[in-house]
Amino acid sequence: MVDAAVALRPDLGRDALSIVVTGKLVETRHNDGVFYTTILGARPDEYSQPVPFEVRSRRQLGKHADIVTVACRVGGFFRRSYKVKGEDPRGNDDRVVRPIVMTLDHEDL
Repeated sequence: MVDAAVALRPDLGRDALSIVVTGKLVETRHNDGVFYTTILGARPDEYSQPVPFEVRSRRQLGKHADIVTVACRVGGFFRRSYKVKGEDPRGNDDRVVRPIVMTLDHEDL
């Protein structure tokens, strides 16, 4: 899908889907050779909650409570859609929800 978008718009190189996440490493879990690291980004102001990110990687990104800076590729996929019963703002009785999952993969993955 990304390759199709790049073919249609060459100015959308792979760098357009790159992000750098900086924050405090709060949790790491390991499953099937992949590390899942939770990083809390800085709060925008004193009244906001810190923003959590989960980064997938082949290696451990640091120790608990380390401040890390990680270059990632943004990805994602659709989850299975489902119907929600009830009043839709447009007047329909039911609506279909199609959840989207965003992924952040370390460059080594």
